Amino acid sequence: MQQASAMFRPVPTPPPAGPEKPMRNIHVVSLIDASEEVIEPLAVACVENLESARSNSPNQLTGAVFVQRSGTSPEAKKMKATLASTVPRAVGFGLGVAAGSYLLGGLVGAGIGGAVGLVVGSTVANRLFGRTQLLAHIPDNGSEPFWKGSRTYELGENRSDAIDSKVVAEDPGARQLDPKAMGTFLGQEMAAHPDKMAVAHVFGHGLAYRQAAGLQFTAYREMLSQATTLAGRPVDLLLVESCLCGNLESLLATAPFARYALVSEEVVSAGAISHAFSKAVGAAAGQEVTPGQLGQAVVRSNPEAGARDLFSFFFGLPPTQDEVSLDDTPEQMVKKTTAETLALVDLGQVEALGQAVDRLGGVLSQEVRDGLTPAIQAASEVAMRTGGDPMLVGAKRSLAVGDLNVFVSCLAEIYASGAPSHRPREVMTALDEVSRQLQKTVVEASISPLFADSAGLTVQLPSRDLVVIDGQHNERLSGSAAPPRWKEFVQLASAAM
Repeated sequence: MQQASAMFRPVPTPPPAGPEKPMRNIHVVSLIDASEEVIEPLAVACVENLESARSNSPNQLTGAVFVQRSGTSPEAKKMKATLASTVPRAVGFGLGVAAGSYLLGGLVGAGIGGAVGLVVGSTVANRLFGRTQLLAHIPDNGSEPFWKGSRTYELGENRSDAIDSKVVAEDPGARQLDPKAMGTFLGQEMAAHPDKMAVAHVFGHGLAYRQAAGLQFTAYREMLSQATTLAGRPVDLLLVESCLCGNLESLLATAPFARYALVSEEVVSAGAISHAFSKAVGAAAGQEVTPGQLGQAVVRSNPEAGARDLFSFFFGLPPTQDEVSLDDTPEQMVKKTTAETLALVDLGQVEALGQAVDRLGGVLSQEVRDGLTPAIQAASEVAMRTGGDPMLVGAKRSLAVGDLNVFVSCLAEIYASGAPSHRPREVMTALDEVSRQLQKTVVEASISPLFADSAGLTVQLPSRDLVVIDGQHNERLSGSAAPPRWKEFVQLASAAM
């Protein structure tokens, strides 16, 4: 088995960021992965949000946008969804009728067999082709004309529902993201505007320490390294419009490349962060702001998040005026969506948080060796089910990530109530240190009521899901950026559960 410590290769890092200072002019560079068919129309429509930001502050904001698109027509998507839904059910029903007639005989046997076959076919359709079936529930490709490949734009003002920005380069044959080209694009744009606040917006599927912005995490990290090395400075504000990327391990791995990161530990509905950025830029028009102040304004511009948006979209519940409806165009949807949690993280404080978590891991490892695992298991389970978003429960379980603040608070309550321990004072001191440093690291957060007590950052926690049959820790152990003693603790406690 490949060791997790070899997951991330050493990469160049830019010079340390100088003192933070107020800036009047902002240059935003957006890297959008619209190659996944389900989110393609919404991803493309995010350019509309950035163009609105340019319109809100035409004298202060400039920008450039890269879009990688699958270019699947709406008709083709609907056909794929229909086939994914009907073929397994039809085959199951037909086989069930035949089997029922043969085994039970007559119409009754055929009916029973057909019903069983339909259930089996539906299960197969949902398990194997569930995501493809979602194509039937997404809107069409919106006002933007149909095209394939990649394009780069000079960000323009919003004048219509289609992309109004000027195309400066395109490659119709591009079929997948090229992290080197993306890094070069971002780095060159930052280098060309050295006196402006550098805001990088990345959009695409995320999976904590495994994936971000549609890239495998190693490629994502190397892309940021290439960009900031080329620019000779870190990004001032990194907007990560990817699910589950409010994660300590992933932020430790990317901390050298930005001052601040705006991330979510949960679902990020497409367009939520870019729309909040647009409103924040409008609010700051005519003013000088620091990267931190702009990041805070983005957090405050995120509407109070609620799961109803998601349920309205996928299950057709009647929406209120501000909720997403299946009748909305992509351009309307990306102006209504929210991030369930949104946190502004001071990446200059992340290393200190990692050190505090590492020390806690060392103390808790001793507790595990003494056989005191039940309290740790209880706190882990509470932290991993916080919120319980139906769209990401499986993903969170496979990653074994849970909210750091919930874990620390829950474990502190258990120990304060008299849990058996040979070192209760050491444990409580280490927990308090993590809690205090977490407050310094998360500058501001917008948290849905569904995620009460969350602080906006997850960490990998002990879980039975991380242990294979022979008792060895499997490849899902987080990458080399994870604090070493914390990683050892997760391994020991997982094996003891």
